[in-house]
Amino acid sequence: QILHVNDIFTRQLTVCPGMSTVKAELIVSRFPSFAALAKFYAGLTPKERPAALARAVPGIPATLSIQLSQFFINSTV
Repeated sequence: QILHVNDIFTRQLTVCPGMSTVKAELIVSRFPSFAALAKFYAGLTPKERPAALARAVPGIPATLSIQLSQFFINSTV
């Protein structure tokens, strides 16, 4: 089976607590790679990041958006 970048990224996202395959697929449909998601967060201020994913991807709850944003707030993107 040939894996594509978005397949691998979907699997990576499911490692996050509370992240189902369905939710990961929703994120990947909007941001097909880690680089795309990182670029999205890079364009935001740290205060905007916690709610940004929930706003950008319908179906992603605020709690998951906050959790995933912690990686981007605490890293240099």
